[in-house]
This record gives sequence, C-alpha cells and structure tokens, in this order.
Amino acid sequence: MDTRTRTIHIITALHAAARRGDLIECDERALQAAAHLGDLDACKSIHAAWPVAGRAARNYVPSLCCAAEQNHLHVCKWLHKTVEITASSATIALQAAASAGHLEMCKWLHKTFCLLAGDARSLRNLALHYAILYNHEAVCEWLVATYALTLADLDEVEAATSATPLSNTLRLMVGRRELSALLETALNTSATPVSSAHAAELLAQVAELLAQVGEWLAHSNE
Repeated sequence: MDTRTRTIHIITALHAAARRGDLIECDERALQAAAHLGDLDACKSIHAAWPVAGRAARNYVPSLCCAAEQNHLHVCKWLHKTVEITASSATIALQAAASAGHLEMCKWLHKTFCLLAGDARSLRNLALHYAILYNHEAVCEWLVATYALTLADLDEVEAATSATPLSNTLRLMVGRRELSALLETALNTSATPVSSAHAAELLAQVAELLAQVGEWLAHSNE
C-alpha cells in the first residue's frame, strides 16, 4: 500500500470511528496516523491522553506496522519500549517492512522481537510474497537465509505470486543449500553401517534436487 493510499485509509477510518462515537478506535487510528508520519511527539501525546482502560497491546500493532512500512525506526523503538508487543504481532510488522523493501527495519524487528524460524511461518511466507511481488531482492535473500525457508515454502509463496526471475534466483539459493545438506548427510552416513534402502533414498533425493537446479538454471537464462 503506497503512502497516499495508506493516509487516505487511516483518515477515512478515523472519520468513520468518530461518527460512530467509538473513542477507542479514534485513539487507535490517530496513533496510526502519527506513526505513519513518523511524528514521535504526536504518538506520545496520543498515548498519554488514551484512557488506560481502553488500551490493549493489540491496539498498537497497526501503528507498529505503519511505522515499519514507512521505515520510522524511532517510532518502532518507542512502541517496543512502551507496549508489550508479541513476536507474532511483530511478524505482521515484518511483512509491512518487507513489502516496502526496508531491509534494516526487517533486521531490527527480527533481532528485537527474537523472531525464530518456526514462529508464524505463514505470516513470514507472506512477507516473502510481498518482497517478491515488489522485487525487493535484498529483502528476499535475507528472509530466505535468516529463516531457513525451504523449497516447500517457496512453492507456497509462488502459488500466490507466480514464478518470476527473482523467485528462480531464490530457488537456486535454497536448492544449493538443501543439496549441500543432503550431500553432507550422505557423506556422514557413508562411514557408518547404513541400510542400502536409506542410501538409495538419499541418492534419489540428491538426483531429484540436481534436476530441479538444472531446470531453474535453464529458466534463469531464458
């Protein structure tokens, strides 16, 4: 979502909440607008005026997403310090940062909220989906490497995105990693008693992966 569209969305939602007399949503939408603009003083002022009874950590997650999408690290740091935001909620902000191509913001969210490879896998794949969609190559490569995304993950993402030159590059990257892991396993087991069936299975997996890598190379050169 571009800046103008996001701004219109927030203002429209704020106006609708005001007409309904929903003061909690008014506070939430106002904070989103301030976070979107990177106005930390306004964020602090809205937060101070927001009745404690109307606050919940979930009310601050959209503001974190707005700040992450616009690369306002100072606002993200303040939100992290002020509110207890969960790792799963931070993964939604990771999606926003990835869609906008903000690599350093992605790294900060990962480190600050201790996002692990197994946490909110579908949301993390969605972050990769948007990074591929908007052709943010550095973010894509970082997501794949940091969260050890697999070929199955790429299949899931590609089902929604469709194949692109960038997704082929990522497949090569993951294919090499998985091939190295399989070869290492085969080498390690060759020195120990292992059933012929297991050895045959490993060799079959290596052969299949080699064929896929060759196919992706062919697509990359088209």
